[in-house]
Amino acid sequence: RPFPLPAALPTGRETVLVVACLGLLVLAVSVALLGVLLNRVTIGIGQRMVGDLRAQLVQHLQAMSLGFFGRRPATDLVYRVAFDTFAAQAMAMNGLFPFITAVVLLSGMTAVMLRMNPLLAGIFLAVGPLLFVAIRLLGHRITGLATELRESESRFLSETQRGVGAIQVVQAFTAEPRERDRILAASARALSAANRLYVFETGYSGVINVLVAIGTVGVLYAGGQIGLGGRLTAGDLVVFVTYL
Repeated sequence: RPFPLPAALPTGRETVLVVACLGLLVLAVSVALLGVLLNRVTIGIGQRMVGDLRAQLVQHLQAMSLGFFGRRPATDLVYRVAFDTFAAQAMAMNGLFPFITAVVLLSGMTAVMLRMNPLLAGIFLAVGPLLFVAIRLLGHRITGLATELRESESRFLSETQRGVGAIQVVQAFTAEPRERDRILAASARALSAANRLYVFETGYSGVINVLVAIGTVGVLYAGGQIGLGGRLTAGDLVVFVTYL
């Protein structure tokens, strides 16, 4: 004789609903924990890369001649060692690992879409070359603007260090207005470079979003036509649009 279930325990479809809700909660908690673990691993790898790069850079500077240090401002060299080396961590966190994740995700989505509907999968993949061309063309400009920003910030720090470090001489010759104008001019150039970079990055994101929207419209239109013919369900069309 089976054990009778308590009246308060849901059965049938209510049980399925409770299990689905609990499963969603467990999934959310698992994703959050995995995100923390992934960030910890990637940040640790990036910081070790920064440490190794700084060690090699300091060793390289120590081997340079005194004439080199006479031609380059000390503040610029400090900026390179202290801040430019963080590019290694950014490359690991924002470049290498996201690229690997994107390749795995794209491969899985492509396999699923090809199995569901090859025509819509072809429209989906047709956006790829357009995105690649846009990234190649606009990426070079972003690299140039980012380099310009770094150079401007380095010059601003050099001018600031020069004005503050020689404050006794500046005060002795009452050259405060001239030093202040030079520092503010360097600051204005750095801020202008930052503004150009941020505006271009915003436009870059807009171009990418428009290209993705073109692919979405193509998939939605072709999928709608196929769905009206009874060869595609609404759920399948939602999957394609969601992937885009």
